[in-house]
Amino acid sequence: MMCGCSSILAMSYMFKNGFRLVIPYIDKLKYRVKGGWVGRDVRGALREQLPFAKELDGAFTLGHVLVNRTPVESSFKLALGQTVELVFHRHEPEVLDSPIEVLHVDKYFAAVHKPPSVPVHPVGKFNKNTVVKILRSEHPELFSNGEDLKVAHRLDRLVSGVLILARSSSAASLLQKLMRKNFVEKEYLARVKGTFPEGRLDVRQPVAHLQEDPPIYGVSEEGRSARTMFERESVSADGSQSLVWCRPVTGRSHQIRVHLQWLGHPIVNDYKYGGSLQYHGNPPPSSVPEPEPYEKVEWCRECVQGRRDTSTVSQEDLSVYCIWLHALSYTSTHPGYQWRFEALRPKWAHLE
Repeated sequence: MMCGCSSILAMSYMFKNGFRLVIPYIDKLKYRVKGGWVGRDVRGALREQLPFAKELDGAFTLGHVLVNRTPVESSFKLALGQTVELVFHRHEPEVLDSPIEVLHVDKYFAAVHKPPSVPVHPVGKFNKNTVVKILRSEHPELFSNGEDLKVAHRLDRLVSGVLILARSSSAASLLQKLMRKNFVEKEYLARVKGTFPEGRLDVRQPVAHLQEDPPIYGVSEEGRSARTMFERESVSADGSQSLVWCRPVTGRSHQIRVHLQWLGHPIVNDYKYGGSLQYHGNPPPSSVPEPEPYEKVEWCRECVQGRRDTSTVSQEDLSVYCIWLHALSYTSTHPGYQWRFEALRPKWAHLE
């Protein structure tokens, strides 16, 4: 039932020192063996799939890796159609405790203001600390039609601003079609290094996937076509930083970040693309406080090692959880379906 699921999720979270923490829990992942896994040892296959591969050896020792419900050794060879299960104690990464504001709801879409640091959907080590799962906990009314929210466009984990979620598969297809045909205008704000040029800049440079882990993109002739329009809004008194309007015409991964780097004006705290981490004079946090209380298990490495408390680190010091790029608005210009969703400016989007 919807309310029961929401109650369980609500009990999964706690808030401490500016963080939203997920209380660690027993989880199970299940995979069906397909072509690429046939004939491989189960350990090698799982290592490619999991973000916590270092825990696998202990899982085999404890009998927590099963094939067709039977514990197996790491050298077990997989066959087509088998079911692989992994039981583990999940410790999710923290996110900032900023609320997810619901901007608009209709029968097609739910538009929200996504805070930085929160992934949109389960990925890697993140599961409950994601926009979709948090909304199910705190806004169960968005799921009243019996369907999960569908992710129809991307917003990077470290980016804040407008995120449109579809309330059905048909609505997701509609939004993607509107975007493909350029009926959706997107406006972002970025805080960049240096004095950005006056006037409008029309950047048309292809963007390619250059590195897998961590994922890095860059301008390359081998990439996909990409276009972003830029316009300066303001400059700091000393000329060291600028606020810039960014209007992506295409939607490539990390497109705005890559184009700003190519222009020589990277986002100030985007350390992957020419910026630098901003800690306001303090060292970066090396860990976060543990959620309490939770049942620690002796076979979990993270439970045994624990985490060092960072209670002296303020939220303002944690810009490693955020880059200064904000999706300010999304507007549909389609004559038969017009709308505009807009999020408030973040605190960093004001220059002195």
